[in-house]
Amino acid sequence: MANLTKRQHYVPQFYLKNFCDSTGFLWGWDKLKKGIFKCATKDICQSAFLYENELKNANPKCGKFILPNSIENTLANMEGEFSTCISQVLQICRNPANRDVLICSSKQKQILTKFAINMMLRNPVMLNGAYDVEYKSSAYSDLVDTGYEELVDLMGFGDLEPFFDYALKLGLIDEKIKNSPANVFNSLISEMQFEILKANGYSFVTANCPVIFVGGHTSEENLLDYLSIPISPDFTLSYTREKLTRRNKIVELSPKETLDINLQYADSTAKLATQLYSNDKELLSFISAYAK
Repeated sequence: MANLTKRQHYVPQFYLKNFCDSTGFLWGWDKLKKGIFKCATKDICQSAFLYENELKNANPKCGKFILPNSIENTLANMEGEFSTCISQVLQICRNPANRDVLICSSKQKQILTKFAINMMLRNPVMLNGAYDVEYKSSAYSDLVDTGYEELVDLMGFGDLEPFFDYALKLGLIDEKIKNSPANVFNSLISEMQFEILKANGYSFVTANCPVIFVGGHTSEENLLDYLSIPISPDFTLSYTREKLTRRNKIVELSPKETLDINLQYADSTAKLATQLYSNDKELLSFISAYAK
């Protein structure tokens, strides 16, 4: 328990630092409280023991949490890969000579896809609501029927429910678990076409759920039609089912198109994004005025 991380971030600090101003801080706008504030990356997009599952009715010798810090450590390892890849991609994108070249290798595209899914599914709202209630009830009943509830109790670990919840959280971050949300979304996004949008006139903002996604309109079989996530104030990753003419290349937006992407976060339907962040206080003020 001595090494247990209390502040567990659902948007990693390495990512938020890409949007800091020259002083190393961010400007934030809270859509619910309506206030603009200055903040440090360590203080936002985090919750105490977010990824931990507390044992219930267990022998005190078993400790307080199931495999403490295991999910946090798994995410930290992923973030190392994400950070390296995003830094490499930004370096390529910022070289004017690369305007018309293919930006990402197949490996980099896989990592960026994994990153986008990770940012969407590890949000606290998704952690608690990504699974259908009927599915959760049915899956839990199956575990009880097969005797796992009695086995866990006999081993001194108490109730089965925390172990079930722990397994559900793993399914949100590990695309290797068959039919898990991470696995399903990885398949969906891998089928989509990809481009990198370049800001113009305004910088891109981000949010406490930085992924903008739209789904279910092109086909009954498609859960996802469009997804975007900014990786810096000047570049955004964009995935779509529409046919692209500059696939895996940089697409320079107009100022209006750049602003329109930012305003999607302010839309009342963007319920996961309750706070916006930027290196530009005036831009956030403009967006907040629009939202009113």
